[in-house]
Amino acid sequence: MTKILLLALTAGRLFGQSKELGLTIGTVFPQQRSLLDLRPGLTLNANYGQRVWQNANLALLGEVHLLASPLRNVETKTPTAVRDFASLYLMPGLRLKMRPASRVSPYITGGFGYAQYQSSELLQNASRNPLRDRQHTFGGNVGGGVDVRLVKHLSVRGEVRDFMTPSPRYNTPLTGLQHNVQASIGIVFTK
Repeated sequence: MTKILLLALTAGRLFGQSKELGLTIGTVFPQQRSLLDLRPGLTLNANYGQRVWQNANLALLGEVHLLASPLRNVETKTPTAVRDFASLYLMPGLRLKMRPASRVSPYITGGFGYAQYQSSELLQNASRNPLRDRQHTFGGNVGGGVDVRLVKHLSVRGEVRDFMTPSPRYNTPLTGLQHNVQASIGIVFTK
């Protein structure tokens, strides 16, 4: 009986049931797409992670990442292009954390999931956008960051992620992937 209890306690440490909630704020970097200049925009992020495995040097977490970018302006001389757009990403994935028990824990992350773009009501020439819509699509993200523990259940997080999706509709012909690289900083609560 003692061996079973000892095994259960050891398994609990190896497969740690630690949970994390990260709340960060940041910016998506500007990007040139053909004749469009996509300006930077505010990003609001929430990330929930559940530790599924851990040893002394590494921890693997399943995560769900939510990013909202409420407004990014578009600058162009193309009169029929949109003035601005908003984006939303909801992407499950995995995070591999190095040195999970230390004060400073770097990590890499990636996943796939849902993406949404909403174009502006007005075009560059101030006329109404006849194609205004919400584009529902898919995408992926890769990135990395670092958590710095302040106290037992509170850390500061700095992170960079690249959200990749098919090209949104800007009322201009574009092909290829849209890369939305964002950097953010915030806090992480752990349990």
